[in-house]
Amino acid sequence: MMEDEVKKRTRRWLETKGYKVKAEVKISCPDDSENNHGSVVLDFWAYKDPAKIVWCECKGDQSLSELLEGFIRLEFGVFYGGGHGILAVPHTATMRLLSHKKFLAQAKDVIQILDVEQNKLKQM
Repeated sequence: MMEDEVKKRTRRWLETKGYKVKAEVKISCPDDSENNHGSVVLDFWAYKDPAKIVWCECKGDQSLSELLEGFIRLEFGVFYGGGHGILAVPHTATMRLLSHKKFLAQAKDVIQILDVEQNKLKQM
């Protein structure tokens, strides 16, 4: 299946579940001197009132990122990965994610939470 078709089907599925889906959005990030990621572009984002969706960007080596992404997917039932290690996490699950700081601290600067609606970056 082509990537565009996956995006369309994902958007349709989210809409049937009551999510509001917004088009592509660019989020400014602090300049990362190693990777030069000045911004992250999400294909789309979704939310349900009143909860927001926050996005997590996993940093570090690939195997660690994959481990963390797998953990987050299992723990929170993440429904969409936006590429580049970005995962959608329901806003209401943020505190649950923070409660696993001991696990997440195994890597330095591993996870950042992007609050799409406020366009702000929060470091964990």
